[in-house]
Amino acid sequence: MSYQEPTIAPAELPRHVVIIPDGNRRWATERGMEAWEGHEAGAKNTEKLIREAQRLGVEEISFWGSSLENLVKRPVLESRALLRIYGTYFKQLLQSEDIHKDEVRIRFIGRWEEQFPAALKKTLYECIEATKIYNKRFLKFLAGLQRDDDMRSAFQRVAEHFQPGETVTDAVIKANLMTRDLPPWIS
Repeated sequence: MSYQEPTIAPAELPRHVVIIPDGNRRWATERGMEAWEGHEAGAKNTEKLIREAQRLGVEEISFWGSSLENLVKRPVLESRALLRIYGTYFKQLLQSEDIHKDEVRIRFIGRWEEQFPAALKKTLYECIEATKIYNKRFLKFLAGLQRDDDMRSAFQRVAEHFQPGETVTDAVIKANLMTRDLPPWIS
């Protein structure tokens, strides 16, 4: 019996896939490895998942990189290793022929600008700039984002710009979210 690659009809394919890595540290601990080695293995697996999703034709992929809490509460050496891993993989993305051939727009959502070191932010800005005109596929990384952060910051922006008596609509709230460009959740 020969192996046959599974096929998915384009109509059955999700438009948007979210990858939320979990368990990298536990995986490393179970193998007697350092936590950062688990993050490195997770990054390699994520790269494979992204490539496979793009090969299948998924238009939009969002990756939950880390919460704000993860960035500030982890041990310093682990946080530094995680930021190094981000730098390595984002530089690879920037130089990837596939990103440009497939016209993949890269975005970063969250408080990464407040949390990341200058060299890493420079790489992220370069990714954004190099792909800003692409509109065929989308790759979004959520980094330094807390659960309630998005809604709270949206309300703060709305409060700063609205006059008393103006109506705050769902569209106004969505327009002020950091995640405004993500497809709506399916319920």
